[in-house]
Amino acid sequence: MSTFENLQTLNIVIIDDNPSNVSVLEIMLEDEDYENITSFTNPKEGLAYCQNNPVDLILLDILMPEMDGLQVMENLEDKIRTEFLPVIVLTALTNEEAQAHAEKMGAHDYLTKPFQQDVVLERIKNTLTTRVYYKGAMRPLGE
Repeated sequence: MSTFENLQTLNIVIIDDNPSNVSVLEIMLEDEDYENITSFTNPKEGLAYCQNNPVDLILLDILMPEMDGLQVMENLEDKIRTEFLPVIVLTALTNEEAQAHAEKMGAHDYLTKPFQQDVVLERIKNTLTTRVYYKGAMRPLGE
């Protein structure tokens, strides 16, 4: 199985309060043959899912009601740091302070909306490729 085939089977979670944004991302990923996409428009539900299930990548909005994306990342900080759980922030928020905060919390990338589809897909592919190599490197010795 090639690395790209591995990428297509990894677990991707989308957390964005705007159903249209979620649909666009789902279609983009499905068109590239990604198979395991789970989406949430409620950030608290998305957070709970990420805390209780294996996840390989989170595509996360920042500006959301009840709980913003930075709060989601704060609640996932241990998983982000210890399991190399990558987060790509996709947001309309262009504030440099928010970007710095997201990166400090462990975001691997920060892209602003509206985004270019080919750029987002390439960043997802690159991030997932790194995730595959990281997970492979973390196998117990002797496997």
